[in-house]
Amino acid sequence: MNTMIFDSDAASRIKRLPVAIAAAAASLGLIAIVFATTREHSPGAPADRNNAPVEKQQSTLGPTWNVALGNVVVLAPELGLRIDTPNLAEVDPEPIAAMIESQMLGLRRLYREESQKNPGLVGGFDLQIEVGPAGSVAEVKKISTRIQDDDFRKAVIDEVSKWNFQDLVPQGTIIDCPLLFVLQGMDITTLVNWEKAGSGQRAAQKK
Repeated sequence: MNTMIFDSDAASRIKRLPVAIAAAAASLGLIAIVFATTREHSPGAPADRNNAPVEKQQSTLGPTWNVALGNVVVLAPELGLRIDTPNLAEVDPEPIAAMIESQMLGLRRLYREESQKNPGLVGGFDLQIEVGPAGSVAEVKKISTRIQDDDFRKAVIDEVSKWNFQDLVPQGTIIDCPLLFVLQGMDITTLVNWEKAGSGQRAAQKK
């Protein structure tokens, strides 16, 4: 009798085994789906660049923040970064912008020191750079600026004269370099729009 009870229980368990296996598989599949979804929407998960919305892709040419966290100098391509080579060849502006950014340490130090003494040093400073032999800077000219301090403007030009563009553009290349001098707490986008409006007014006055 005991043997028959044992066999009956064993048979019952064997019949339930496929159901248990199927339930376990379904549970594992659900866990995998939840895990994948969590990774997809996690803030720390790497973005899929191929599927990233175009409007969220930021250009490397412009500043990546709006409010200045300190007294800073930034390159403002939207104010007219332009590269003219002697042979009229097209040049990718991004490496030029990256080279300018990499050489701005001295200029930023100068601005931090001088802006502490003179808070009126704010706004755009459009420079024209002529590239000389081996990428050196042959000449720097002021195109336009709202900054009225002559000594500071001269110091800025002297600092930019130390830059180099070796292996990027040929000798004789002209680079229009729009710089923006921003005090801590200022909104950079607002300052850029202010400079654009001022440029439009100056252009209208020349006509």
